[in-house]
Amino acid sequence: TLYNLIRCKAIGMDVKATFPTVTYGHHWEEYSASEIRDYFKMLNDGFSLDIRKFHYKPVEKAHNWKATFRISLMNIGNTIPFFKEAMEIVVTVDKSHPWKVASPSY
Repeated sequence: TLYNLIRCKAIGMDVKATFPTVTYGHHWEEYSASEIRDYFKMLNDGFSLDIRKFHYKPVEKAHNWKATFRISLMNIGNTIPFFKEAMEIVVTVDKSHPWKVASPSY
């Protein structure tokens, strides 16, 4: 986990583990843009992704110096695309490409 954190990779289930692992869950972790690209690449070569990062939360008011510091760091981070909090991903697919992953049998 620490190794992945240092490399700015996800903490939790690896993208490659999502296909063979039966969890019956809808949400395993928060994925990075590179993991989303890897996920769709594992499914089919026909996927095209347009990934845009953004910040959507309203501006907080600082009530003390700690809040001011935290809000300042968040604002600095949200000016850098790599550190923005959210992603919008538009996915298109060329259906002529074959699927690389077999349907689960559970």
